[in-house]
Amino acid sequence: MKKRKKIDENKIREKILEKIRKEKSISQKQLWKKLNLKSEIGTRILLKLIREGKIEREIKHINGKKVYFLSLATPKIKIVPLDEIFDIVCFTCPDINTCGEDKNLDPISCTKMTNWLESNIF
Repeated sequence: MKKRKKIDENKIREKILEKIRKEKSISQKQLWKKLNLKSEIGTRILLKLIREGKIEREIKHINGKKVYFLSLATPKIKIVPLDEIFDIVCFTCPDINTCGEDKNLDPISCTKMTNWLESNIF
């Protein structure tokens, strides 16, 4: 009976992300070749990375065959109109210099911020 090598998923994850980061876009087949990785092992880890939103997979048809190209996922950015930002209570707060991480005040426990959020967001 053959002993199976223990697979370090975290190490493989990092190698996959590193190679895709370096190549910008790479076919799934090329990725397995360059990492010397069996597709059944790599695909399982790759699908997790796709579900986590770290990698995007695009199908292209080349010579009548489906080819999967991988790239790092682009962050989803929500565009907020500037007039909404200028209303934030922090910009006009007299306590701005004493507010923040490891200071007397912080936005998480600030009643002014809470009141502003409740009246503008909810």
